[in-house]
Amino acid sequence: MRLKRVIILLTAIFVLSCIVTALIFFSLTILEMKITDMVLRVEKENVLGFSADNQTLDFGTLSLNYPGEVSRYIILKNDYKFPIEVKVYILGNIKKYIEVINSNLILKEKEMNHIEFKARNPDKMPWIGKEYKGKAIFIFERSR
Repeated sequence: MRLKRVIILLTAIFVLSCIVTALIFFSLTILEMKITDMVLRVEKENVLGFSADNQTLDFGTLSLNYPGEVSRYIILKNDYKFPIEVKVYILGNIKKYIEVINSNLILKEKEMNHIEFKARNPDKMPWIGKEYKGKAIFIFERSR
């Protein structure tokens, strides 16, 4: 009976230490998280609109008659005294129309680099007159 209690106690200590270790690891690994809104509008007419909003990744208005793509850039600088990794995730109905260049970026101390977001011109009718929205999630972690 006493052996059974010791085994239960050791198991509980082991589980608790695993939980504490995981919490410490994640609190030291993830440094920061930022969320930015994304917007893309599409029209059938010959319209080309743009936005100078620096708080949102706004791709403006694209026209079905205008071939090409629209790019937006986010410039990042590492102000930490160690290398960091930046990961980007896209959520929302805009996700399948956006390509992210450098979605996993490693920055050395004081280094600057950019992440490019490309919205491609649609070629299908369901796009017309719609506004596509989403979020870009930036996760800043210690680089391993």
